Amino acid sequence: MKGLLSITLVLGVSTMVECLSKSDMEKIKATLKADNLVGPGNVGAPAVRLGFHDCVGGCDGCLNLNNKDNAGLANLTYELEEVYADPDLGYNQLLSRADFWALAATYSVELAIEHNNKMCKLSPKKFGLTSYESCKIDLPTWTFKTGRKDCATSPSTTKDVHLPGATLDYTSMVGFFKTEFGFSPREMTALMGAHALGSAFPENSGFKGTWTVVDENALNNQYYRFLIKDKLWVHKDVSPAPATKRHWQWDSTELGGFMITSDVVLYKDLMVDSSGHATCLSGSKTVSGTPGFSNCPDSPTASIVRDYAKSNAHWMKDFEKVFMKMLEHKSTNLKTIV
Repeated sequence: MKGLLSITLVLGVSTMVECLSKSDMEKIKATLKADNLVGPGNVGAPAVRLGFHDCVGGCDGCLNLNNKDNAGLANLTYELEEVYADPDLGYNQLLSRADFWALAATYSVELAIEHNNKMCKLSPKKFGLTSYESCKIDLPTWTFKTGRKDCATSPSTTKDVHLPGATLDYTSMVGFFKTEFGFSPREMTALMGAHALGSAFPENSGFKGTWTVVDENALNNQYYRFLIKDKLWVHKDVSPAPATKRHWQWDSTELGGFMITSDVVLYKDLMVDSSGHATCLSGSKTVSGTPGFSNCPDSPTASIVRDYAKSNAHWMKDFEKVFMKMLEHKSTNLKTIV
């Protein structure tokens, strides 16, 4: 399969097929799981991230691996390609590469929810909750559709789709998601909850840490419940010397987790300078050191963050809709699997 991978990447084999059945889909999901390409936490988080990165600009099964914003996704795309192009499996005759990547993303979400529910059954107190009912999350009721079209050079491209940065202020965040996806501020806030999965690594993004340290393998509303603990967060420059580009992130010495500024602006009104350093938008008070961003006023979506922090059900109801909306971006005439 290694040789086939090389041929596929060089020739840019691209397919557009519409013959996937439900039984075919289950076989593909089983293969992805057996090959450890999907799953909870750091196993599945790259697949979820790939789903987002592929769909900025339109879901087309193409990724520019020379773009530093895609650092950390090369191994996954290579490994997915080995499965997708395997002639013995024949998956590339059943669905496009863009469909294949989208399926990996949705299945990773489902597996992370299943993990959450398993942990909730053992001990909801692990997540700071008192009952299994308040802890568990119903699996998404989404309908996965096929028919996404691969770009001519899939899976590779030299195109820059202008992925959003980690230090966007609130206005820039809202502008990006509205312009690119047509998302409302509520949809944007719901989608960001996917950061509950996995970790950030310096060699990929320059940032370091886990968003939700209680259990990075579980997809739930931990992200929002951590975010509102505003007295615990400290703004820090974690740039490795002698880096010229600064990497400001938000650390919690008590929780042990971290947030990027594009997370924090969902809850606090911040002004961000060209280096990524943030100050309160109102009054330009410092946010460095104790007590962190508790000095800052609420951002326009703070009430949504609090709502999601109170209820897994409220968040998941919005998340499953916006996640699938993202994975169908600029794709027309999609068909339901029968």
